[in-house]
Amino acid sequence: KMYANAVENMQIGLYIWQLSSKDGEDTLRLIGSNPAAFAATGVDTEALVGKPIEDIFPALVDTDIPQTYIQVARSGQKRDLGEIVYGDENIEQSTFTVKAFPLSNQCVGIAFENVTERRQYEQAHREQEEQLRIIFNQAGIGMARLSTTGQWIQVNQKLCHLLEYSNSELLEKTLSEITHPED
Repeated sequence: KMYANAVENMQIGLYIWQLSSKDGEDTLRLIGSNPAAFAATGVDTEALVGKPIEDIFPALVDTDIPQTYIQVARSGQKRDLGEIVYGDENIEQSTFTVKAFPLSNQCVGIAFENVTERRQYEQAHREQEEQLRIIFNQAGIGMARLSTTGQWIQVNQKLCHLLEYSNSELLEKTLSEITHPED
């Protein structure tokens, strides 16, 4: 009961698939999921229990992902699939981190997290950092970043020109080393 409660309340999506054969062909059928799976994908799997993976996630048909899940169920070896981009008519294209792990009775657990917003934030952050770097380096005024001890951390070319030091020379000095004592 404690494990069932943990699965219901965990913040990572979980699907449990069971390996079965249909007309001699291996397939995976959904046997369970948790609320976080619904939150991450928007797919209400309660009504889909017992359905094959290709009916629930049709865009997986042309990938090696179902075969990877089958190999995990058969081999008993867990797999980190890394980041997977997925989308279909029911799921907006999103980026998921996915891990597959073996369970008893020819089952495989799939733990996943929708990291789309995080990746978009990280990309926007990288773009902002690049814009700030360009502004800093191209500024028409001397600019620098200093540590609390007065060590130069970053200087732009205009400041180097004004102080008549190269970038590398300034980064090896402190502010007090190049400042007149009375200043």
